[in-house]
Amino acid sequence: MGEVKGINLVTEKPQIDPNMLFLYLEELRGMQERQEARSKALENKKEKKAAKLKSQHLKVLIDYLDEDFAETKKA
Repeated sequence: MGEVKGINLVTEKPQIDPNMLFLYLEELRGMQERQEARSKALENKKEKKAAKLKSQHLKVLIDYLDEDFAETKKA
């Protein structure tokens, strides 16, 4: 991913163009659902917490993309 236009991994904070993320919205939804299910299935507290945190972060990203690209999705 480092050589893809719209993605910058060499700065202090990695940057990705939201338009690029929008292209992967459905894959992100699937990842979020899998992490949610994984967090419920795991018994190890540390792994369970990590999976839940990943699920929450993906949910925030998905909510942002849904809101920001609502007009694009209508078209």
